Amino acid sequence: MKNENAQLVPLVKLGGKEYLVDIDNRQFIDIKDLNHCINMHSMQGRNMVKEMTETEWRCYSVYHDKDDGLEV
Repeated sequence: MKNENAQLVPLVKLGGKEYLVDIDNRQFIDIKDLNHCINMHSMQGRNMVKEMTETEWRCYSVYHDKDDGLEV
């Protein structure tokens, strides 16, 4: 079944955890718990953006809505 909401998003590892980087919605999404999102404008999110500045994204994931999950 095709999910029209699917998008290709970068995958980043910060502080030992992996997050999907949903640029459009300005969120980091925990890949172990897709319901746990960190807003990039929050204090924690700003620190995460600062930590990943000048890193190269080499891994991407196809992210669907929360019910369908993700594929790496």
